[in-house]
Amino acid sequence: MASYFIEVLLNTPTGSTLEDPSVLCDDVTDLINSQPENNVIYYCSWLNEAVVNYGGLAQNPNVYKQEYLRRLRICIQNSYKNISNNTPEIEKMLIPGIKEYFYSL
Repeated sequence: MASYFIEVLLNTPTGSTLEDPSVLCDDVTDLINSQPENNVIYYCSWLNEAVVNYGGLAQNPNVYKQEYLRRLRICIQNSYKNISNNTPEIEKMLIPGIKEYFYSL
């Protein structure tokens, strides 16, 4: 989530001219870490407000949510493929029982 939000903010008029983009990283990670119980649409609403504050155009937060979920789906699919292929380096990093969980999805 954080990398996508930072990417969006870096593409705003103000974000693209920041001398120190780590400010964006701090803002995004602070939001996510300080309020982990919130749902995706809450974070996407925050992103929309931040985009406007950085000089970008307001969008429906669902636009950001759909893109985030699309990217998340790709990550999950890649993880599933790696686990299904029994990639040796992946095996070392697996949590016990995770294969069974993925197969149940």
